[in-house]
Amino acid sequence: MRGITSLAAAALLVTAAISPVAAQIAPNTVITRTDVPGGGESLTAMETDVPATDPQDSPAPPIQFTKSVSQHQVAVGGKVTYLFSATNTGSTTADVVQIIDTDVVAAIVAGYLTFVSQDFVSLPEGYSFAIIETNTGIGGKIESEVDHIPAGTTYSFEVVVQVNGPPGASVTNQATLTVNCPGVVNPAVEDDDTCPEISSDDPDTPAVGDPTVITFIGLVPAPAIGAAAFGMLFATLLVFGSWRVRIKRVIAMRD
Repeated sequence: MRGITSLAAAALLVTAAISPVAAQIAPNTVITRTDVPGGGESLTAMETDVPATDPQDSPAPPIQFTKSVSQHQVAVGGKVTYLFSATNTGSTTADVVQIIDTDVVAAIVAGYLTFVSQDFVSLPEGYSFAIIETNTGIGGKIESEVDHIPAGTTYSFEVVVQVNGPPGASVTNQATLTVNCPGVVNPAVEDDDTCPEISSDDPDTPAVGDPTVITFIGLVPAPAIGAAAFGMLFATLLVFGSWRVRIKRVIAMRD
């Protein structure tokens, strides 16, 4: 089930953090950022040394499509990163790959989340054009397209949001992916060259093809003062206090 649900009590979920992923950007890439009217931004990447080519006529290769999160339990006021990843597991190039997510923007419009940023994580060699556009207005969506994903490579990007609450609520969502599919008639869309949609999978769970869920917990705790820092603060206050006593005595003696 997609959408936003309220929980009677915060569910105990296993937190599965994503290991930091170094951005893999093809050389000679030019990235342009522009604001989207109504909220959000558009991010475009172009590989200047790879000439644009038309889609191939061979059948579309299989695509492994995942949508993971940096943590499944997020404190109100904290940030969470969604990672969208499309891996070409076939032997031919995937053409005109499109990714759409409407549920995250619905949560933003409802006030549960706030858009923070977006970035490319992996732009494989062999592509020539890619775009991510996040429109945070009513009816908006996260939409991304890359012209080519060569065999054995991955196209991925991330979207960072801040959690506004309330504690106990959750956001359940799933993105979809389509790829050019020559010779295959898909009655669900006007373009006969588009394969049926692929729904994203949360790789942190054993289920296949399941949505991604984050649950809101209490406020982000204030940073704790360590024992050493507390000792230094206490010593400073003592020294300051002793100097105040000495100054008062000097003033009294002068009077």
